[in-house]
Amino acid sequence: MTKRIKWSAVRWCGIAAAAVVVAVWPGGGAAGRGTPGVAGAHAGNLPTIEEAVTVAAPNSPAVADATDRVAELRGDLDQLRARLTQLRVDAFRGDPDVLPAAAADGLARSRGAHYADDAAHALSERVAETQRDLDAAVAEQQKAIADYFAALAAAAQEAERAAQEQAARAAQAQAAASSQVIASSASSTGSCSGDVGCFLACTRAHESDTAGGYQAVSPDGVYRGAYQFDQTTWNSVAASVGRGDLVGANPAAVSPADQDTLATALYAMRGNQPWGGRC
Repeated sequence: MTKRIKWSAVRWCGIAAAAVVVAVWPGGGAAGRGTPGVAGAHAGNLPTIEEAVTVAAPNSPAVADATDRVAELRGDLDQLRARLTQLRVDAFRGDPDVLPAAAADGLARSRGAHYADDAAHALSERVAETQRDLDAAVAEQQKAIADYFAALAAAAQEAERAAQEQAARAAQAQAAASSQVIASSASSTGSCSGDVGCFLACTRAHESDTAGGYQAVSPDGVYRGAYQFDQTTWNSVAASVGRGDLVGANPAAVSPADQDTLATALYAMRGNQPWGGRC
């Protein structure tokens, strides 16, 4: 009979220490059990550029115009490629309406290849030119999306700062109150109701203000930055809003403005759900 192995006191101490770390880390413990930071996100539920366009285009003429241009050029490119393919298929078949009949099969194939190359040259150039135009339009679309969310984040932060100053002036009689405390207590009630500035301040209060701010890193190293993104979610949001330069970057190491922008974008697309529904 196999004897049961009793856990040593050392192992129990180790578990107790780990429990303490989880309990005291912002977003951990009962309030954030299983969902610290941007937890629960997986490959099948990550933001896409299509989702970013859906959010940004109605509010940004630049995004809407660039998106229309991309769609138009993609349609043109598909048509040109289809015409080029059909032209070459007809030529190699030796269609008498396209290629004069030849006496020998081998000669027909030779003439067909030569005809396809010559006749398709101009069309191939149009395909290449349209592809270049499409690449430029996609780059313009990505920049417009990135600019939109950056401006949205900046405006939200400015509005939140103004609200903090107003609240501080209204509470001057309470010397112990600071604008930061007021903002945190006012916005931690879960009543931000779509107010981006309120949400950003509330989320930082829960996730990072007492644990490193914009450079915060969770004890297990998974969640990083002021808004405690995991790397997979960070990369997906960055790609979806045209910030390829941020894909793969450490969320805790980029600028506060970039962290604000990606948190704003994710909030605009998914609300507070990625952060466990608070704020």
